[in-house]
Amino acid sequence: MFQKLGLMEKEVTVVEMGDNPTRLAALTTKTVHASVFGVPYSVAVQKAGFPAMLEGHKLGLKFQGSGIATTSAFLREQRPVVEQFFKGFLEGVHFAKTHREESVQLIKEFLKLKDDDEAEETYRVIVQEIQPRKPYPLKEGIETVLAHRREDGPQALKDANPEELINDSVIKRLDESGFIDKLYK
Repeated sequence: MFQKLGLMEKEVTVVEMGDNPTRLAALTTKTVHASVFGVPYSVAVQKAGFPAMLEGHKLGLKFQGSGIATTSAFLREQRPVVEQFFKGFLEGVHFAKTHREESVQLIKEFLKLKDDDEAEETYRVIVQEIQPRKPYPLKEGIETVLAHRREDGPQALKDANPEELINDSVIKRLDESGFIDKLYK
């Protein structure tokens, strides 16, 4: 993020402060000048009088924040099961993207949110802006995650090759078959 903003890491002091309420308290008492918050808590931060300086997901950074994983053996031995799982997942993504009201309500219930604004903002950011219709794994995103974990992570992370961690054959087959595009017609 610092690079995208034209900052050198040595120009910024990063302090680990704990959870969202702790970081908001640090802002309120001017212990820190800025902090990072994600949805839904970012709504409470803005309501407390701290405007968002930027939305990290709009910086074009490649980061693999989530994914679907299995073992090579399970994929090889149970490929039809994996494909059915992916179909269900992709149908869920489609539902979320095309049924705003129901999805916002589900977000509110699942995250136990009291504030409608928090559920709406979470839907906007996560469902509409971050979650792709075609969720191919991102080699660059995995490289970013590994780069940040290699220093303090186990040896397996230090030796990991992002290309060996990716198998996009199932999503690719579903995509090429037209399955995903048909969902949105």
